[in-house]
Amino acid sequence: MTKVELNSEKNALLQAFLENAAFDGFSIKGLKAAAHKIGLNDGELQILAPNGVISMIDYWFLQADDFVLATLAARKALKIREKATLAIRSRLEFLGQYREALRHALMILALPQNLPHSLAIGYRFADKVWRAFGDTSTDFNYYSKRTMLLAVDASTATCFVGDESEDNSETWAFLDRRIENIMQIEKAKFKLREFKAKLPDPVPLLAGLRFGKRPMP
Repeated sequence: MTKVELNSEKNALLQAFLENAAFDGFSIKGLKAAAHKIGLNDGELQILAPNGVISMIDYWFLQADDFVLATLAARKALKIREKATLAIRSRLEFLGQYREALRHALMILALPQNLPHSLAIGYRFADKVWRAFGDTSTDFNYYSKRTMLLAVDASTATCFVGDESEDNSETWAFLDRRIENIMQIEKAKFKLREFKAKLPDPVPLLAGLRFGKRPMP
């Protein structure tokens, strides 16, 4: 099976799996039913989804990441705040085409045994998005930016799957508030860096306190 054929089969399997989620949930039973529906045997299913349901969730979220990056590439003139909002919103809109499947996927990723997979999927998204923003940080900010974006994405997704408001207005209002919180934190960090930059070098001061002032020449 070539790479093109592999991707084609995997896309077909994912599509069948998502469509079946409302009936069988995100389960091995549902995955096997989806494979049977498109004519795959157990060996082919093992190749396409070596980790079972987790493999399909990972592949689905990877497609969502690609959709987000394409969306951001078409809106380069936006400010960082607007880009962050667009990234999370477009990801949820992509995944939300199968809201019931998304609900099941989030429940599975929340299980303790799936925490490493959940973090890997979330961090991959946050890292790709920040790189798309043009982030080149290598210090602590590299991790803090990704952690904050991941936290906002996770909490907004939880809000989204339970949102019954018209056009998901409650979710988007929630997202705006969370992004505003991040911006306030970033502003506070910037002011702190400015304040620290204006402080005098503490070494001479501490040396003076320890050894006393040097005599005048």
